[in-house]
Amino acid sequence: MSLFDWIYKISRWGLGGTFIYAGSIKLLEPETFAVLIEAYGIVPESLLIPVAVILPVLEVAAGIGLLFDIKEAFP
Repeated sequence: MSLFDWIYKISRWGLGGTFIYAGSIKLLEPETFAVLIEAYGIVPESLLIPVAVILPVLEVAAGIGLLFDIKEAFP
């Protein structure tokens, strides 16, 4: 395995782990994340909680895709 293969693998694992961790933290307290989203003022109030749940789920899914090098996970 070449040096570039190792750099690629370690980068994927680091970024994937970061995405999974960050998404998991947001999923544990969606109300707090909804308050942060509300501060930007671009999501209607009726959609705050669904967006506060869907975005972290996508973040965790992207992290899993990176961790396991699932090429189909990223269009």
